[in-house]
Amino acid sequence: LAEAYALTRDENLKGPAQKGIDFLVEGQYRGGGWDYDFKDDPDLERNDTSIAGWAVMAMKSGQMGGLKVPKPAIDRVAKLIESRTERRTGEMVYADRTPGAGRKGDGLVAVGMLCRVYLGLQDMAPMKAGAGRPTRGESTRWGSRPRFATRTARTGSVTARPAARTLRLTVTRRPS
Repeated sequence: LAEAYALTRDENLKGPAQKGIDFLVEGQYRGGGWDYDFKDDPDLERNDTSIAGWAVMAMKSGQMGGLKVPKPAIDRVAKLIESRTERRTGEMVYADRTPGAGRKGDGLVAVGMLCRVYLGLQDMAPMKAGAGRPTRGESTRWGSRPRFATRTARTGSVTARPAARTLRLTVTRRPS
């Protein structure tokens, strides 16, 4: 709803979209994340980074639409993403409790990259590492620090857009 409102500015969506953001913020755990259901017992909280990715996307859409998204909620999820991202590889830890406790791999690399961009996180090393990860056996060269990145896995290219210019990451295959 937040994205639909941000894109259309349809006033019929504004109230429901804000209620959705409020519900999302209310359901955020103290560790900065969410789970598939809400647990009232803090000792049972499970912070799932795949769900956090969807929440970050909804909150960013809410911000773009001018909805009220509390800064403490953004700060908590940013801290979660930072703490769960392997800086060297770009991988994110899936969850802090079972199921999936400690699991990581390629599946959450794109989620982590998107979260880093939407949250405005400054450390780009995980994005650089993550951009090259699914293209095993290939090397990457970066020309400057990106502010926004999109990735095309099939072609192996990443486009990073600082404020006024475009930067292309060139991925080259190593000789076999």
